[in-house]
Amino acid sequence: MVILKFGKMREHPQKIEVLLREKSSIHGDNPQVKLFMKTNNEELAWLAGAWDSEGSISIFPFIEKYHYKGNGIKKETKSPFRKLIATLTIVNTEQSFIAEVIRILDKNGISMHLTERNGVKKTHSKCWNVNCRRMDMIKKFIELLSPYLISKKPQADLVLRFVNSRLKQY
Repeated sequence: MVILKFGKMREHPQKIEVLLREKSSIHGDNPQVKLFMKTNNEELAWLAGAWDSEGSISIFPFIEKYHYKGNGIKKETKSPFRKLIATLTIVNTEQSFIAEVIRILDKNGISMHLTERNGVKKTHSKCWNVNCRRMDMIKKFIELLSPYLISKKPQADLVLRFVNSRLKQY
């Protein structure tokens, strides 16, 4: 399993560039493929459609069993506590699909984690998982895509309310 972070293509540019290069080599020089999305609104609409079908926008409970001291040492807590975490996730086995998702997110200043996983069984394909738990990025993502979301719109509205309430506290 490979875990990458991307944000403005700086943290792991070689891995992201390989992913994007391989994506562009799949399409070759076909101008219809490269130019079908001309404006940022069209790209955001495409991304919203992709997230509607392949992604998730959710809040889940998490039990915190450890805490970190100032020196970065992990220590088990005496009384684990439960907290809620907002998350955005999209998973796909098509490398060109994930490369396009990454390109649009990066263009709009949204950074997420990219994880590459090999299939558990020999018959399973390698897949890529793009996810985010940073509340500021989740807020920006939902505010950008909300006008274009259809099936995930109720979840997005709920998560945005949750994120806004948490961001007010800090």
